[in-house]
This record gives sequence, C-alpha cells and structure tokens, in this order.
Amino acid sequence: GNFPHYLKPFVFSYPAGKVFAYFEVKAVGAKGENTATALEDTLRGFQQAGCRRLHVVAHSLGATCFLSALPRLTTLFKPWNPAGTGLPHESPPTWERQMVLSSLTLLNPDYPVDDWTANTFFDVRERCGLVTMYADRDDGALPWSERLQWDFHRGGLLGRPTPSLGRGLDDMWIPQPGTGGSLGTASVTHNAPLLEGSGDRQWHYTFCAPGIERHKLHRRYLDMDVVDTTWMESNVHAVRHSYFNLNKDLIDDLRELIVTGRRANHRPRLQRREGNVFVSFAAPSYVMNP
Repeated sequence: GNFPHYLKPFVFSYPAGKVFAYFEVKAVGAKGENTATALEDTLRGFQQAGCRRLHVVAHSLGATCFLSALPRLTTLFKPWNPAGTGLPHESPPTWERQMVLSSLTLLNPDYPVDDWTANTFFDVRERCGLVTMYADRDDGALPWSERLQWDFHRGGLLGRPTPSLGRGLDDMWIPQPGTGGSLGTASVTHNAPLLEGSGDRQWHYTFCAPGIERHKLHRRYLDMDVVDTTWMESNVHAVRHSYFNLNKDLIDDLRELIVTGRRANHRPRLQRREGNVFVSFAAPSYVMNP
C-alpha cells in the first residue's frame, strides 16, 4: 500500500477458531468481556504512549469485536465536532489526554445491520467523522453467519436469518419522519449533519437525482460512505470475504482514505451510484478493446 512512515500498523486479534467453533468464537472471542478488556487496555496503552490519532480498520467479526466494546472505549476518544475545529463544544478536563478517532473502516463486517442502523452507527458518529464500509453482495461467508444466527425476536414465531451489515449495502438509511419504516427511531431536521439542541442523535444527508424511484424519496441516508466491491475480480478468492490486502484498487482506496481523510465523493477513483453507495471507476476484467 506504500503507506507513509508516520502511520504505525498494529494488529489486535480476538481468540479465533475454525468454522465449527463460530458460535463460541463470536460469543467468547469477539464479544467476550476478556477481549473487550484487552482491547481497552491496548488502546489505553496507545494513549499513554502519546498517540493522538487512531485509525481503526475492522474485518468480519473484528467489527463485532470493536463495536461490542465501544461503550467502554468512548472515554478514550474525543467527541467529534462537525464544525471541523477538532474541539468539542464543551471540553472536559480529560479532553487533552483523549485520542482522535480519525476513521473507522469496516471490511465485510459480520455485525447485525438492524443494530447498526438503529443504535451503533450513532454511537460511533459521536466520536468519529469518517465512517466507511467496504462490502460485497456476493460475500459467501456472511450468508452462513446470517443463517446460523436465527432471529426470533424480529422474525416472529418462525424467526428469520439475522441480516448482516456486510450485505446491507442498500440499507444504510432511515425513513423520513412520518413516512413509516422500521429503521431508525428519532426524528431529524433535513440537511444537518448534527442536530444540536435536542436529545436526538442522528447524522444523515439526503441525496436525490432525476429519475430516482419514488419509494426512495423518503430515505435519509446515514452520513457514512459505502463502497460496493461486488464487481472486483483481481486477486479475489471464491468466497469473496477477504481480499482487502491483495486487490490493488481496494488497497489504493484504503490508502487515500486513511492518509488524506477524504470522503468517498472526494476520492477520484470512486463514483456515486446512489445515496451513500459508491463504486470504483476501474473497468471489470471482461471489458477490453476489440
């Protein structure tokens, strides 16, 4: 990736296992109390060592690991200020010792999409202004995760598979107030990244284009970037769940995201497809000159 020397990579791993250990790995490894404590201690060590900015990249169950531990990590990070000054509106005494969560990047995340759109995204957005998800519609691992986590709470008597965030590319929105829908709970004013002066915690933006389907006019897209990698073919294995460290287009975009901090609509290799979903300008491998 040719990342600059001042970026120092560290890898944190939850206790993992093979396929048949999935439930135990998720419950005890990714979501376990000991793992959350170890992650908190690791990040606190970065803070005490003088680290001021942190970029988090989480893949698959790594997203569950970080997001499940988030409630106990928030005190380590400065509140995000949408005004762009880097200072919270009211600086507590511990503010100078807190780190900046410069970006959170989720790669094929194995995390419930309903939990993300209803609560977790807004908790993340309080601390981070640059949230990105890379996802593949043909991911072959996440459907098994969905089937193995049968949801009787939302699915009724017969239940339903638990929809995964990594396959919810088109679900990163909440309904407009008064239009119905199940995603999101609080009301928001339009075109405001942060609704100040109220108890609502909702970040969103709207996007409409000529010819947009009528049923999408009432969507408020979450203020995050979704990069659709379904078309990618170079250095991609059959399961399509883990190729972020080999595919050149993906690596180059990750580098630009982390190094420059640019949102997807300002990264020239990407094109908006709809709402907050983007695709790469690179042509598929089957496109060639006659």
